[in-house]
Amino acid sequence: MLKKIVNISPGTFRLILALTVVVFHAVSFISFGHAVVYMFFVLSGYWIFKMYSEKYLKFNDSYWVYLRSRFLRLYPVYWVILFFTLSCYIILPGVWEVVLENSKDSVISNFVSNFFVVGNGIKNKYWFILPAWSLAVELQFYIIAPILVWLQKSKKTLFTFFIISSLVVVILVYFKAKVTGYDSVLLYLPYFLLGGLVYFWDLKVNYKWAKIALLLVVSLIVVSHFFTDFRMILLDKEERYIFLGYSVSEVFNCVLTVVILPFIIYNIRQPVKDFKKDSLLSSMSFVVYLLHWPLLQIYSLAVQTAASGGIKIIYAFLYFTGCIGFSYLLSKYVDMELEDKRRVWMKKFMQKRAII
Repeated sequence: MLKKIVNISPGTFRLILALTVVVFHAVSFISFGHAVVYMFFVLSGYWIFKMYSEKYLKFNDSYWVYLRSRFLRLYPVYWVILFFTLSCYIILPGVWEVVLENSKDSVISNFVSNFFVVGNGIKNKYWFILPAWSLAVELQFYIIAPILVWLQKSKKTLFTFFIISSLVVVILVYFKAKVTGYDSVLLYLPYFLLGGLVYFWDLKVNYKWAKIALLLVVSLIVVSHFFTDFRMILLDKEERYIFLGYSVSEVFNCVLTVVILPFIIYNIRQPVKDFKKDSLLSSMSFVVYLLHWPLLQIYSLAVQTAASGGIKIIYAFLYFTGCIGFSYLLSKYVDMELEDKRRVWMKKFMQKRAII
């Protein structure tokens, strides 16, 4: 049983991470939601560096081909979910008023920044889809990743970037620099670079170490949440509990991300037996991650009016299964169809513009 869990496909692992975020936002007794996002950043770092180095560099104008490809991969399905989200906000009682209230400083610019996933945290601080903050960070990384590949002269180069970026983050967070209030890639670059190190150093991990890493992370989560006092410290939203100048909760999430790294390295090396199925699961992870937010608003309103605990459990079940079901439909019949068209475009473009 444990061997099957450790040997799950990359798409399955990404979907499990996304579903963990779904649960994290729906309940109040787990504290490792940020660690899940950081794991996504590590995975993105690996795959973006790999794709750009092995595929996009074949083009004469590799950078612009890469950006157009990323645009076509992310924005269309994001816009579909954003439209659904705004439709829910208009229909749900009292929610649209909250949206306008949070956008009152500049309604137009806030809508524009949410549409393009840029500018939030600088002037506009209200996300229509809250998890999109990490998408904004990823998009910033997508822009600078090719530059980092170009600067990669040896295996030591990216490691130097990793050390420097880590020190910058440590200093900025310690002194509570103003940038920490923004959704800036600067604060999360070390995680992306960790993924890059896995790729450029061709790091590999055997089953034994992957199993140990996974068991250790699960043990840390279970033990930390078993003791009431420590759980309350980790669940501190106002970051009142500090360790050496840093939030205990944030330190815990960073530790989880580092400890599980051997499992991540092992997972990305897993052979994919059914590429189409694994691609669908990967697509679902992205869709679930965003789509669960508007569904959560519906669930929250339903729970508030629930007459009993039994009804609340039914609503929770419907919410969770709804997230999976709607995400499956959107992934299979919208995102995967768009992805097929993008790949066809890439293939034709490669034939016309590839370096000979």
